[in-house]
Amino acid sequence: TDVVTEIEEIVAGFEPLAEAQGMTITTRLRPGLVADVDRSALRQILLNLLDNAVRYGPRGQTVVVAAAPATEDTWTLEVSDAGPGIPPAERERIFDPYYRLARDAGGAVGGTGIGLAVVRRLATEHGGDVHVAPAGDGATGACFVVSLPLTMPHRGGE
Repeated sequence: TDVVTEIEEIVAGFEPLAEAQGMTITTRLRPGLVADVDRSALRQILLNLLDNAVRYGPRGQTVVVAAAPATEDTWTLEVSDAGPGIPPAERERIFDPYYRLARDAGGAVGGTGIGLAVVRRLATEHGGDVHVAPAGDGATGACFVVSLPLTMPHRGGE
């Protein structure tokens, strides 16, 4: 799969929702990135991460979607936002099904707490993983990093 083309299409489809919230999405994609990845899984992973970035981020923020080879065998998909960030003690727990961070009364946002659990499940089913880190450069926000193999593991009988 031409990962760059897939990501560009997903982002283009999501941009109207971001713009309606006063946000922009930019991409930093390594040209020529090709990986053996399930296109529907990639779409679901990216849509869930973009939805969270828009749902929890401030108006006027720029969400950054990046993809590039990480090692000889893996590539990463990153989605960074300028939202409130994820406290270090919560960075694993947010991937538990139905778990939601407690936010102050002014920050209540709808949702079921299933999106990040789906991202983790899809990543691990494809031989990868996901973690969250603070946004770079000391900024507020979070950076979700999905690591996936360039070649999808095939299980016996599939």
